Amino acid sequence: GWLLIASSPLSPAAMLPIFVYGTLKPGEINHTVCAHYVQAVAPAIAYGSLYHLPFGYPAMSLDASHWVVGCLLHFSDPQLLTILDQFEQHDPSVFQRLFPTTDLATHQYQRTRIQTYTPQQHPLTLAWSYTMTTAQIQQLNGTKTAHNHWRGADYALPPSH
Repeated sequence: GWLLIASSPLSPAAMLPIFVYGTLKPGEINHTVCAHYVQAVAPAIAYGSLYHLPFGYPAMSLDASHWVVGCLLHFSDPQLLTILDQFEQHDPSVFQRLFPTTDLATHQYQRTRIQTYTPQQHPLTLAWSYTMTTAQIQQLNGTKTAHNHWRGADYALPPSH
C-alpha cells in the first residue's frame, strides 16, 4: 500500500484562527502587520484578564474568569504565525530601558491555544492567542484595563508642544 503524506508540514492546529485583543485588531496601529493575510474577521471574547503594559500595548492572562473583548482573525497562509511569533516579542532596547534589571527572555508572550466565544457567550472555536502569566504582567507593571477591553486611543500619549 501507499503511504499518504500530507503536502503541508503544518498540523491542522496551525490553521486555527488568531484571537487578538490589542494592537493587531482592525483599526488599531499594528493591524497592518497581519492585514494582508486575514481573510475574515469575527468579533469574539475569551476568558482571561487584560492589562495595559508600559510599552504601549496590552497583555492577556488566562487565569481569570472575566470576558476579554477581541476578535478572531481567520487566515489561510501559515506564514502569518511565523510573522506574528516574531512580532509578538518586546523590543529589546525599549524593554531594557524600562526594566533594566528584568530578564527579557522570561517575560515574552507565549502563543497558546484558547477557547473563544461569540459576544453572546456561546462557544465558538479554538484559536491561537498571545498571552502572559499574571506574574509576568505584574513584574512589567501591567495595569488592569476597563471592562477587559483595550483600545489604543484610550492610551494615546497627549500631543507634545
